[in-house]
Amino acid sequence: MSTRSGDAITVHDVTKSFRADRSLWRRLRRVPGTASRAVLDKVCVSVTRGEIFGLVGANGAGKTTLLKILSTVLIPECGSVMIDGIDGLADPAQVRRRLAVVPADERALFWRVSATENVRLFASLYGLTGRERDDAVARALELVGLGDVGRQHVGSFSSGMRQRTLIARALVTRPPILIMDEPTRSLDPVTARELRRFIRDVLCTQLGATILLATHSTEEAMQLCDRAALLVRGRVVATDTLSNLQHSIGGARVRVRIDALSEARARALLHLPTTTTTPTVDGMITLEARLPDIAHAPVVVEALVRAGVRIAEFGPVPLTLADLLDAAAAPARAKNDEHHA
Repeated sequence: MSTRSGDAITVHDVTKSFRADRSLWRRLRRVPGTASRAVLDKVCVSVTRGEIFGLVGANGAGKTTLLKILSTVLIPECGSVMIDGIDGLADPAQVRRRLAVVPADERALFWRVSATENVRLFASLYGLTGRERDDAVARALELVGLGDVGRQHVGSFSSGMRQRTLIARALVTRPPILIMDEPTRSLDPVTARELRRFIRDVLCTQLGATILLATHSTEEAMQLCDRAALLVRGRVVATDTLSNLQHSIGGARVRVRIDALSEARARALLHLPTTTTTPTVDGMITLEARLPDIAHAPVVVEALVRAGVRIAEFGPVPLTLADLLDAAAAPARAKNDEHHA
């Protein structure tokens, strides 16, 4: 794995467009398509060696298109891409030796053969042969925890085991950079948490790999990513740590479950509208409020208790992608309102 200082990935002003109508019928009949639509618009991203960097955005934001450009599957209309000091557009063959992709789709594997055979085929495509190839395959499977089941057919695996097979396939050539496209998309919460721990502890910390991870899950980004770029309709609108991006929203949201009889006092202390809420069967209601910072939570709880509010539950509300998108759009809205004022 590479340990040199500097950026492992640098993307500058990358733009990519597709025709809105790319139907097979139109291509066969050579019917002109509709106007092009920009999927990526002057995207700039830099990823430091050894970090886990997130591409966070809703479906259709352009994440997968950017990953395909980085992995040399697509060519942008303009802009530059540097991968581990190599020009990705001028020397794609060298880039493919420095970078490996872990797709989200389990169908990228051959289900009717074993995990060992899946990884061996990938190693052969990269030019490994004989003892060197077999050792690399065994090492990769052992690393992802599949050493004991490598001879089993992938079709008998769980989704989590298939995802680990995809990771083993990518690791067989020991690339310094890994690109992961929504690695926990098809996993249950427990398996997803275990895989995230593996990505952080083994791939990043132990192996020193640089990881670029595309996701639409803020939970995944918060747990894994050192920094993230927020991608909205093909444009990077913010790049920072997730904690700083969360802070930019303007505080933290909390959820408090209280006795319905104390609702008026609680609303006053939490600076909420006085609109009443229908109590649940057990006589409790749930309110959501925004605090300047989550560090203010103990002070708020103390104030509620002193006011005689019976609290059954008090905790933070997880950051959502909608929150981030709304915060990212706020400066543009403010500028637009100022322009029309």
